[in-house]
Amino acid sequence: MEDDEGDTLVYDYRLYDDVDMTVLIEEASGLEGQSGNTTGWQVETILTESEGYYWQARCRDAYETGPWSELASFEVTLDYLCGDGNGDRTINLADGVFVINYIFKGGPAPDPLEGGDANCDGAVNLADAVHLINYIFKADRSRVVHEGERLRERS
Repeated sequence: MEDDEGDTLVYDYRLYDDVDMTVLIEEASGLEGQSGNTTGWQVETILTESEGYYWQARCRDAYETGPWSELASFEVTLDYLCGDGNGDRTINLADGVFVINYIFKGGPAPDPLEGGDANCDGAVNLADAVHLINYIFKADRSRVVHEGERLRERS
């Protein structure tokens, strides 16, 4: 994206945990705009569901830097959790049992189906039940389940 003078525009972002902007979670600088008149930034930090977060952005070119935007907010909401086969918003042994019943006993399918796909390989099968059981009984709580993502290390 360019300004009226033909200078390339880049964007800076800040993400805060609180409305007073005392807890900076993450920031990014010098990101180029996307197609059209949009821009965006995907944070690396794992955000907590149902929590509110606050952000600011500004635009700049090689010669001038605009002001930070007014503080805006958003809340993290997920349609489903990978591995939450029974849809109760928690990951536990009941999810593994639910997936096994679906696969082997003709029980109800996870709703949505992606919720039963614990290893996020695009299918709900025995590998998902095994994945859940390892997650639960190996007590590796350094991992977390996210919408549409494989289990990822927490930082």
